[in-house]
Amino acid sequence: MINRGATSRQVALLVAISVVGILLRFAFIDRSYWFDELATLVSVDAPDWTTVLHVTSEDNQPPLYNSAVFAWIHAFGFSEIAVRSLSILYGLAALFTPWLAHRSLSRTEKLLSFTILCLMPLPVRYAQEARNYSLLFLLSSTCLFCYCEMLAAKSRRLQVLFHISLILLAFSHLFGLLLAMSFLAVMFWRQQRRALRLGLALYAIALSALIIIPLLRGGSGELAGGHFWITFSAKSLSEQLLVVFTPLGIVLLSYAAILWRRSSGRTPFDPALTAALMPFVLMFAGAALISFNTPILTDRNLIELIPAYALLTAWLLQHRTPRTVTATTLLLMCLLLLQTVLWSYSPFLFIQQDFRSIAKYSIATDSKVCYVAPNGTRLPHHLFAFYVTRIFNRPDLKPQDMVLADVPPDLKSRDCRLWAVGSLSKRGESLLHTLPQFSRCADVPLGRPGVRMASELLDCGP
Repeated sequence: MINRGATSRQVALLVAISVVGILLRFAFIDRSYWFDELATLVSVDAPDWTTVLHVTSEDNQPPLYNSAVFAWIHAFGFSEIAVRSLSILYGLAALFTPWLAHRSLSRTEKLLSFTILCLMPLPVRYAQEARNYSLLFLLSSTCLFCYCEMLAAKSRRLQVLFHISLILLAFSHLFGLLLAMSFLAVMFWRQQRRALRLGLALYAIALSALIIIPLLRGGSGELAGGHFWITFSAKSLSEQLLVVFTPLGIVLLSYAAILWRRSSGRTPFDPALTAALMPFVLMFAGAALISFNTPILTDRNLIELIPAYALLTAWLLQHRTPRTVTATTLLLMCLLLLQTVLWSYSPFLFIQQDFRSIAKYSIATDSKVCYVAPNGTRLPHHLFAFYVTRIFNRPDLKPQDMVLADVPPDLKSRDCRLWAVGSLSKRGESLLHTLPQFSRCADVPLGRPGVRMASELLDCGP
C-alpha cells in the first residue's frame, strides 16, 4: 500500500518546527523603531484620516496599510509592541491561508506549504516591522490559495473572498496592484465569454484608476524615474532573489524538482497550478521591466513571491511516487529553520538603528542631540524628533540636524552635548569618528541588539 501523506511523527515534526518559526516573529518586536518605521508613524500621526490619505499619496503608497495603522494607534497607542502587533496579526493569518485550498490541495500539501511559510526569513522579519509588507504577504497568499481552489471547485463564498482580497491587495502596495492586475490578466486569458472578458477589463481599469490617479496628484508622476538607492542589474536582481528565497530555500526547491522529475510515477505538471502561479510570474516580469527605468525591485517588494514558492515546492514534493515526506525533506526543513534563526539574530536582516536609546539618553542627561548625516543627504527633520517630542513628550529637547560639512570645528558652538548618526551607515563604520573634533568624545552604548551598524551616539560633554 502506497503512503500518500505524512506519518503522524512527520506531522509532529513539521508542526514543531513551524511553531518555532511562529515564535521567531516575536523575537524583536520590542526593539527601537528604525528609519522606515518612523516614516510610517509620522505619516499616520495626523489629526484626521483625510490628512493620512494625503500624506500617504505624497509618499507614493496606496492607503490601506496607513489607514489601518491610523485606526490601530488610536486604539492601542504608539509603543513599538502595540504598533507592530498589527503586522504580527497579518503575518500569522497569512500562515493559515493554504487551508483555503480545501479541495485542490491534499492535507500534506497544505501542511508543507504552511511549514515553508512559517520558516522563510522575510515574513519573519516583516511581521515585526511597522510597514505594509506583512499585509502584502497576507493578501497575496490569500489570493493565491483562493484562486487555486476556484480553479478546482466553484464556491461563491471563496469567489467573494478572492475578489475582496484582490481589491485590498491592490490598495496595500504598488507591487500588490501589479500582482492584482496580473491575476486579472490570467483570468482574462482563461475566460472564453466575451461579456465576462469585457467585465474583467473594466474591472482592471477601474481598480488601477482608483489607486494611480490619487498617487499622481500626490506627486508620483514627478518622482517617477528619479534617483534611487539601488541600481538595477543582473547582480542586484540575483542578490534580491537570494534574500527572498534564501540559499537553503533554493536547495529545497531544487531538491523537490529533481525528486519529482526523476520519479517514474510522477503526476504531470498541473495546468491549474500553472494558472495559479502565472500571476506571480507576470508580476515579477513587470517589476523587472519597470526597474530598468525606476529601480524599485527589492527583496521586500518581492515578499509576495514566497506563497507561490511554498505552493510550488509543496506540490513537487507530493506529486511523485511514493508520495511520502522523505527524511531529506525533513532535514532541509530543519536546516531552513536554523537558517532563519541565524538570520533573525544577526544584523543581516534587521536594520540596527536605535533612535529610542538615543532619545532616552538625551532625556536622562537633559541634553539635545545633534544628528549628522553624510553630505548630500536629504534630512528628514521630523523623524529624528519623533521619539523625543511625540513619544516621550520632551519638545524642549527637539534634536538638531546637519550634514557632515556643517559640523563646526568647535562642537561647543552648537547647543548639543550629544552627537548621533542620522542616516544608515555601513556595518561597523563610524561616521562621527572620521572628524577630528570627535576624538575626545565618549561612545555611549546603545540598547538591544547592540551591534553597531547604523546608529552611534557620542557624548561630548564635560
